[in-house]
Amino acid sequence: NTVTDVKATFSIYKGGLRPPKYKVSRTCKRFAMYFNVVSARYIEGYKLEITFENGRSGIVDLCRYAKKGGLFSRLLDMDYFKRFNADKEVGSLCWPDGLDVAPETLYTEATGEPLPEWMKTGEERKAG
Repeated sequence: NTVTDVKATFSIYKGGLRPPKYKVSRTCKRFAMYFNVVSARYIEGYKLEITFENGRSGIVDLCRYAKKGGLFSRLLDMDYFKRFNADKEVGSLCWPDGLDVAPETLYTEATGEPLPEWMKTGEERKAG
């Protein structure tokens, strides 16, 4: 069970708790690397061509993210939107101020492959 593979550990420093460090099993690392974004290229509008660590690539339209509002409303500014980068350290599509889109979501949208069962929300599992 991959849920039990991730363990948070805390350590004490200067009288407080240090943020958790996650120990990830080989299984989780394999899936994480599978979805890592290694490059992204602007196409037009909100469309980007994204390439993943496993060699798969595809085009993702991020228009719906811009229309979500909240933090993603920044994407409505096309100059801001075009400042994206494929952050290889975190394996995701990011913007300079830290906004990012989950790589597994991008992978599903770019390739049309469904998320593995363990990554789906309860509603997604019920839908099929």
